[in-house]
Amino acid sequence: MEKTPLSGSSRRRLPERNPQTHAAHRKQVFWQITLPLVLALLVFLGLGVAVGWSAVAGSGQVSRWADVALIWQLPLPILLAFLCTLVNIGVVYGVTKLIGVIPGLARLAHEYVLVVQARVNQITDRLVGPIVKLDSQRAGLKSGFRALRRK
Repeated sequence: MEKTPLSGSSRRRLPERNPQTHAAHRKQVFWQITLPLVLALLVFLGLGVAVGWSAVAGSGQVSRWADVALIWQLPLPILLAFLCTLVNIGVVYGVTKLIGVIPGLARLAHEYVLVVQARVNQITDRLVGPIVKLDSQRAGLKSGFRALRRK
């Protein structure tokens, strides 16, 4: 017999993802993530080709000084881009791991909230029941006395 997270077992298994929301998520991934990334990549590649195509070869001296300037300017941005790439890889890896855990934990938390809600409803119904009963009896008696006075 498999123990559920709410049955009080010491070794708990996380519940599966909600199949309805997971299916909707899978449908939206292409339109909201994949397609915009591919389009942005195509735009940047197109811009790069356009810049390369429009480059005009200058005289030998101008080209040489431009090359020297690039040699002095590029190492820092390349290093920073490499560090940002490493950070992004780490973030993507962490988010990928969290995506596998968070839906189950969220469903587990939701199940606990439903259990607490049911208990609170039971307790409040028990507490308020006698008061409601007395008030309804008092209102009935009051209405009966009014009816007797009118006659």
